[in-house]
Amino acid sequence: MRGPEVARLRLAAQRLLGPPCGTPAEVVGHLTAVQAQDLPGALTSVALRTTARSCDAVTAALLAGVVVRTWPMRGTLHLVAADDLPWLVALLGPRAEAKVAGRRRQLGLDAATLARAAELTVAALGGGHRLRRDALWAAWAAGGVDPSGQRGVHVLIHLAQTGLVCLGPMDGKHQEVVLVDGWIRAPRRPGREEALAELARRYFTGHGPATSKDLARWTGLTLTDARAGTELARPQ
Repeated sequence: MRGPEVARLRLAAQRLLGPPCGTPAEVVGHLTAVQAQDLPGALTSVALRTTARSCDAVTAALLAGVVVRTWPMRGTLHLVAADDLPWLVALLGPRAEAKVAGRRRQLGLDAATLARAAELTVAALGGGHRLRRDALWAAWAAGGVDPSGQRGVHVLIHLAQTGLVCLGPMDGKHQEVVLVDGWIRAPRRPGREEALAELARRYFTGHGPATSKDLARWTGLTLTDARAGTELARPQ
């Protein structure tokens, strides 16, 4: 196919051409993950792909817990369907974690410090509680984990990439941190091979035409895993 043909097909796959999705959850599920470093931009991006074209509806999906914002891959924030979060993090989190191990050592965030932060987080957010970042960092500081500088962000990303927390409902212009196990009602946890196949299938249907190299670049998977997922998904 020629470049313009590929471009049109990709626009259609990403629901920027053709019929929109009915709800924000359908958009996010179709795309698997929506880049969300800039939250207002992410809300708009999802809203434009729905029939209602409403950013308020996307915010309501965050409040309802059907869409969450977290660091599922490549160390960057994305919107994902809540029930997809556990298997996406299990599949993609380890590689994202490995890429920042050196920086965490520079910040003095050793295994014991990260484990202590996890304990303090469970204590602060257990029982359905939710806190803004600044309040959570205050709880860490009170428990002996210094969140100053970039340490707080790196600890939070670690806790998200290991499946403990995610960003949930809005508190004004800020999102609150919640425990994944208490916030996500129906988590899915397929085996690794099944997860690779599903990730590949959904990437190609939501972003294609594309190649295994594109899949590896977008997810942070190794090219070997991306090719394996592509082959597993090929019959579909």
